[in-house]
Amino acid sequence: EGGVKIPNQQSHAVDPRTGRREESYGPYQLYMRGGVGNQFAKTTGWHPSDPKSWKDGVDFALDYAAKNGWGAWYGAKRAGIGNWDGIPRRNVA
Repeated sequence: EGGVKIPNQQSHAVDPRTGRREESYGPYQLYMRGGVGNQFAKTTGWHPSDPKSWKDGVDFALDYAAKNGWGAWYGAKRAGIGNWDGIPRRNVA
């Protein structure tokens, strides 16, 4: 969902609990209220809203999905994407 000119673009979705825009950023909309965005920030030291973070955000999101599936991305389920769709399953220790 990140834009071409603004790759770390914030989501335009409104959080129904707060009435404000969701705190999700970048191409994989890393969520900063208890989601993958928090893990990204803790692991990399980047905040996903930082314009320079988007490439690391993409790598982090794809690595996360490879290990955990798409379940953390609520929009995937709403779009009919299964937890492991498009992710090759490997025996991971």
